[in-house]
Amino acid sequence: ACKTLYFMFLTEGVRDRLESIPVVQEHLVRALTEVFIASERGSYYDRITFRIPIVDLFQKLLVVDNYKEALHRLGSSSPEKFIHMIHLLLNDVSTLVDQAMSALTEIRKRQHEGRDHDEPPQPSATTEGAAAEAAAAAGASPSRSSSSGTEDEEDEEEDDAGASLEGNAQLRRETWSRLEATTRDLCSLGFNACSLFSLYAKECGAYIIRSSSILPQAVTTLDCCLDHLVGPRCLQLKVNNMESYNFQPKKWLMKVLESYVYLLQADPEGGDSLVAEILKDGRYFQKETVNKAYRIAKREGLMNLKLLEKFQELVKRLSEGKEEDFEIDLDAFPAEYLDPIMADVMTDPVKLPTSNNIMDRKHIERHLMSDPSDPFNRMPLTKDELIPLPELRKEIMDFIATQQKAKAT
Repeated sequence: ACKTLYFMFLTEGVRDRLESIPVVQEHLVRALTEVFIASERGSYYDRITFRIPIVDLFQKLLVVDNYKEALHRLGSSSPEKFIHMIHLLLNDVSTLVDQAMSALTEIRKRQHEGRDHDEPPQPSATTEGAAAEAAAAAGASPSRSSSSGTEDEEDEEEDDAGASLEGNAQLRRETWSRLEATTRDLCSLGFNACSLFSLYAKECGAYIIRSSSILPQAVTTLDCCLDHLVGPRCLQLKVNNMESYNFQPKKWLMKVLESYVYLLQADPEGGDSLVAEILKDGRYFQKETVNKAYRIAKREGLMNLKLLEKFQELVKRLSEGKEEDFEIDLDAFPAEYLDPIMADVMTDPVKLPTSNNIMDRKHIERHLMSDPSDPFNRMPLTKDELIPLPELRKEIMDFIATQQKAKAT
């Protein structure tokens, strides 16, 4: 049904008729959101199969005022549903970006070795399939293993493609034609998912900024994309004929930078919340990377002047910010102050009544959006059942203040 609707919206006459039907204007955005969320219960292949046309359709809808208004109504009336959708979309962005970069790394590796038309040394175990199957077969979680190139800087950088494909043996076994098809699919899917998040950030960025669970995820995902696109290893994926693989790094970079700006503009604290969250990201964020991104955006005209100036403002604030202010010596903290799964300091500890374990709210809420169960014993658990621990939170905040004071003296 989602795919059919998408193709109907490609036909101008049909699209105009659909857009004039009040019931469609009122309910389509909510219905697509619910299908997107419900697909999480399926296999990865099934999720991607359902979500491809939904992502494509949302990009068509959210340039129309009536559907923008419907999205705002969804955010106002069902904020948890809206946040759930964003969480799952960010998961998809992270996964697809990593898969696409890994596939491009393998393309570059074979091109450099002269194996861009040869059969791989091991027989392929894959079967023919569409974009969803390619995505399901390619890889998993985001890493810093690979990046996409948008600027010819530091050509002396080592081409460590083999190391970057640890855990991607499936790609190494692909035939050349199959690898090319997989790469094209992954680049298209990853870019489209990232573009949709940019639209959400533009239309409903305030919901993202206000969510203690989604803002860190959004920042990590954007920082990861930026690291891939212009980070220290970006030239590692400078493949021949990028366009033939649906890989357009400049357009991808533009969507990432626009997302930062939209979130900055939506921040009720004047950008302080976003800046602080980016500075906390010790995994992907680097000041040189955001400065390089600004230089590329300015040189290539990737953004209009207003957006470019806002991104320049963000870059300046990040450059002046002190990452060390957010560095914490975890060894100095009692174990009961650390999240048992993520091993970082809890800022809003809550008790899980189903197992009596204590976790940081942002981590458990994000987990529950993907899997509504206690991660320690798999018993059913909902966000509403979490028990706040204000006394423990005060202990942790006092301990942090003591540590910061000692560090300053």
